[in-house]
Amino acid sequence: MPVAFATVAHGLGALARLEPGETVLVHGGAGGVGLAALQYARACGATVVATAGSPAKRRLLRALGVEHVFDSRGLEFADGVRRITGGRGVDVVLNSLAGPALVRSLELLRPGGRFVELGRRDMYEDNALPLRPFLADLSFFAFDLSAAAADPALAARVLAGARDAVAGRAFRPLPHAVHPAGRVAEAFRQLQHSHHVGKVVVAFDPDAEPVVVQGPPAPPALDPGGTYLVTGEHGGRFGASPPPRWLADRGARH
Repeated sequence: MPVAFATVAHGLGALARLEPGETVLVHGGAGGVGLAALQYARACGATVVATAGSPAKRRLLRALGVEHVFDSRGLEFADGVRRITGGRGVDVVLNSLAGPALVRSLELLRPGGRFVELGRRDMYEDNALPLRPFLADLSFFAFDLSAAAADPALAARVLAGARDAVAGRAFRPLPHAVHPAGRVAEAFRQLQHSHHVGKVVVAFDPDAEPVVVQGPPAPPALDPGGTYLVTGEHGGRFGASPPPRWLADRGARH
């Protein structure tokens, strides 16, 4: 079962308690979590408004039946959401954006709205969150599945919610790109450039090409006739050996 199913079932189900007839804004709708959220929201009878970072991904979401899809790489999505909702905004936000986009998304919530934060960038940077929107009786949830794993009781509830959603046919298999383990670098490049839709999978197939493991690089060979100046604080760069010994072991004489 994909981790995205557990993230969405807990985020939109247990935390946001998404209801039929409500509207949810899903950022990054073409990713694994975003596509799972689209499935879950439809199973709940909710309407999805989505964002995505490229024209191809936005076309994909429209082909999947999402009527309103906006660009996640700017802030214009906020005006677009207000326009299509007649200024009312949305009931739930499933967020993975950071900085001003997070604040703009928070401001889109209707009274009683729920904000589910899946990103971590703003938290690591200790960015401030405006409190004025909370005058509208909003709820803010931050959820990280890896942190939930540290609490056995919470982890059990999260997995149970995902299992129930799968049993209720809220989810279908996500699109995915499979890379053999011998080409794991290609998988990471695909993730790095955000060219993927859904999930990226590394398959360890015994019949596929073998995994090439490179050994450590050969130690540098220094010029015995050269002169080397050691200065400053070197920390652990030279391992357990002091710099002069490290240099001498590699051929330096002066």
